Amino acid sequence: MVPGANLLAFGGSLQQSRGGGGGGAGAAAALPPSNVPGNAPPQQDERELKRQRRKQSNRESARRSRLRKQAECEELGSRVGGLTEDNEKLRGDVKRLLDQCTALSTENTRLRVCVTTGGGTVDTPPPQMPAGPTEEEKAAAAQAGAKAAAEAMEAGRAPFLTLLPPFSAAAA
Repeated sequence: MVPGANLLAFGGSLQQSRGGGGGGAGAAAALPPSNVPGNAPPQQDERELKRQRRKQSNRESARRSRLRKQAECEELGSRVGGLTEDNEKLRGDVKRLLDQCTALSTENTRLRVCVTTGGGTVDTPPPQMPAGPTEEEKAAAAQAGAKAAAEAMEAGRAPFLTLLPPFSAAAA
């Protein structure tokens, strides 16, 4: 038998069983009887069980919340990627259409010159090229986009938005 085994069985510590009981305090002062397993009142056991269940439930809830947030961030990140691709495609379409419009306008001007040099008259005014947004409108759009991004970051604290380069009107 191990010396001090009875002391351990009745709530003493291993340190006390080896003689290091902290100034000669006896085994009775080691643990209060309510902390010894099996001696706690039933209400205290019930409360402890409820507390443990609540802690476990909170852990699970926090884990689910983290998973939801991670999934939401991944979804928003993929949406950013998709929208960036769409934006690039639309910019290409706009450039292609502007080039086509310029070519048609040049052709129209050439044909008008041919008609007037051949003695004919052109009754319609020459078509106007689309003006597009002014520099002020571009700056206002860039500012509105930056403001919306800042508000989204404040509201959702979305970390993926911090990875995006700032939008500049010169790049548009």
